[in-house]
Amino acid sequence: MAIKSLQIRTVKLRNDKDIVFHDVPGFNSGVLMHAEQAISRLKNCDAIIYAKEMKQPSITGPEKEMLLVADAEETGLTVTDKVFVVLTQADALDDKIDFQETLTKHKSFWSKVPERRLLPVCARSHLVEFGIPSDDTLRRSKNADDKNKLQKLEITDGIVELKNAVNFYIDNERSAVLTKRCDFLVNKIKKQAQQVFTLLDPVYCQITDNNTTEDDLYGEDFGKWWGSEWAKIRQDFITWGVANIDGRVGTDDTGTEHTKLTELRISYNDGVKTLFANLQEAKKENMELTYKEAIKLVPVPAHGNKAIRDRLYPEIQRILQTELPNQLTGSLKAVTDEIVSKAKQSLYGIDDVERILLDNPAIIEQQIRHGFKTLFLRFGRVAADAFIALPLHERPRLLKEYEAEILTLEAFYDGNDKKTGNLTDYLRAGLWVVKTASAIGVVPPMIGIGIKATEKLGGIADMINAPKNSGSNFDPFSKITDLSSDEIYNEPKDFEGVVKEIEGDLIALQDYLQNSVFRAAGFITYSKQELQQIRDRFIELEEKERRWAEIIRREAKRRNPNVPFKIHNRIEDFRLRREIALEIKEAKDIASGVI
Repeated sequence: MAIKSLQIRTVKLRNDKDIVFHDVPGFNSGVLMHAEQAISRLKNCDAIIYAKEMKQPSITGPEKEMLLVADAEETGLTVTDKVFVVLTQADALDDKIDFQETLTKHKSFWSKVPERRLLPVCARSHLVEFGIPSDDTLRRSKNADDKNKLQKLEITDGIVELKNAVNFYIDNERSAVLTKRCDFLVNKIKKQAQQVFTLLDPVYCQITDNNTTEDDLYGEDFGKWWGSEWAKIRQDFITWGVANIDGRVGTDDTGTEHTKLTELRISYNDGVKTLFANLQEAKKENMELTYKEAIKLVPVPAHGNKAIRDRLYPEIQRILQTELPNQLTGSLKAVTDEIVSKAKQSLYGIDDVERILLDNPAIIEQQIRHGFKTLFLRFGRVAADAFIALPLHERPRLLKEYEAEILTLEAFYDGNDKKTGNLTDYLRAGLWVVKTASAIGVVPPMIGIGIKATEKLGGIADMINAPKNSGSNFDPFSKITDLSSDEIYNEPKDFEGVVKEIEGDLIALQDYLQNSVFRAAGFITYSKQELQQIRDRFIELEEKERRWAEIIRREAKRRNPNVPFKIHNRIEDFRLRREIALEIKEAKDIASGVI
């Protein structure tokens, strides 16, 4: 049961490189599958070597049935025409007379098998004679006994005779088997061709040759029809695109864009949530292990803080650059599929439309995924650097390295906590900063991200909600320019402080990924550009390359029922009858020497 099939190819036998030996299960096996496989091989092979024990001069029911198995092509060939009956263990008989009588009985039972293919052999003696027996073979017999027994019976081990018989069959008799097969196929084709000509020739033989070609028939009529038909298809496709795909002009704003593009942002936000819910290095137990290992070398909290971030940062970057682009690509593909479906519908449901329109779907999908990944690298990586790569007190230098990107992230931020502070202040001071009329208030990260404008924070909310016409010129959320030393962020003193800082950074990063990076990176704009390329390609393929006219014309010739172009019935009938007549004439000319 462990081996499905075992094939041996050999060039040792007559140097024929196409000879393959199959050792099949017994056709008289109790397992039905064995019998079916064996019979299948009997039908399709050129020769069969069947082993029959010398001491059993009889033929069983399954063996009789085997001889009647016909060739797979029903050519009249049976197993009898190609079988070798090998009488094994020929040395098991007692004396020469017993051997001859048993051989005669075998010949009577296998009367339809030529005597040259009915051969007694003793494989064991052959192995012993040539010094290549296994230990098991040696235990079962002695060298002297084997040789003496064969001499007593006045026979050889039969292996050479079997080889010669097989070689003779390959050189001479196998050609007769192949000839029968070929003759059968040729005769079958002749018969079928004769039937076709007998039925069709009287009907079409009177049709005279005509120089009108298929292109002539379709040329002028199809051209007139397709010109107006394409104009309608083009206008309908553009109108559909404006109504169903195009959205607002504003950059990546939610609004009237296609619902699938709205789902793109939802999918993105879900992906971000999943990312932060499954960060392995953000689990407290993992952070604690990392922290303890780090402070063994350098016993200060800052070293543990940096060690945790060094493990957390690459995990976040990997997901930002792989999983989220993949998720966005899948969401955009849903819209792409909708455009392709509309294009296919516009062109009567022809299957080739999708293949031609997308050219190579796998490459296009790969390019889209690369585009999303590139946009992530532009802004997602900056966000990860700003919040995760470094402890808070080391981040002011990021303001110089990523000044343009940080300002962009601030400009596109549209979260609920927008007025709590800004990213520049956070990176400069290590805290979200709120400015009041009397003092500067600082909000730790864990609190600042969740704060709402209606919440109380030392009386600040009252100032925030003051009516615009109250006479106060103070803007409580203006950008901070100076902070006292007491208000500058202090480095964590222990593991809990490190955890609090990192968890606050993770909340801040998630907030910016969802409420700033998506818009700053321009994912919706990018998606619309990709979709627009597909829509433009649909029109350009016709107006620059005439591809759709070629496809529709071909389908019309094939009588595609979905294509509305129908040539005049009389002309179509004439073309069809003439084509059939020409085909019959050509076939008759080719087969004139055969039929």
